[in-house]
Amino acid sequence: TDMYADHLKIYRFDTARDGETAIPAGFVATDERAVAQVPNAPGGGEWIWRDANGNGKFDSNEFEVNSTGKPLAGGWGWYVDSAGDLWRARNGTGLYRLRFGGLDSNGNPLYSYAKMDAWPVPQPFNDVRRVVYEPATDSLYAAGYTPQAGPDRAYWKEAGRVLVRYDRWSSGKPVVRY
Repeated sequence: TDMYADHLKIYRFDTARDGETAIPAGFVATDERAVAQVPNAPGGGEWIWRDANGNGKFDSNEFEVNSTGKPLAGGWGWYVDSAGDLWRARNGTGLYRLRFGGLDSNGNPLYSYAKMDAWPVPQPFNDVRRVVYEPATDSLYAAGYTPQAGPDRAYWKEAGRVLVRYDRWSSGKPVVRY
């Protein structure tokens, strides 16, 4: 990610052809100002790029614009779980997951807004800053702020003052473990 977590860059390796050089494979953008210099990028700054032809370049036909009405902009928390899903904590807005769709023929991971899940900010939070999900146990760990334990504006980019573990997250009826 960049310093402000406005986007997530994904790289792949082809040791037989490129040795230890990281090859651009994917890019999830959430804010226009942070990606204004990306070649051929669509306007608006909310898109997913995948290197469909394997050349490592941002070709104009390789972008998917977010048309879901669920923007990913805002927030510090990105997390890649062990199943390859991308998680995004959007501060006071909610939690989002882009599901991993496998690898294309060039070894690039597949992500699409069509496979995005969204949840409101879970109780007891009013602002979630970080999220970690463990698929093997269906446990979600969230860190952030509650109305009783709010942020100290002297320390921006904090992860939060409260940590909660939710079991059975994907059941639709998560249980607070602690």
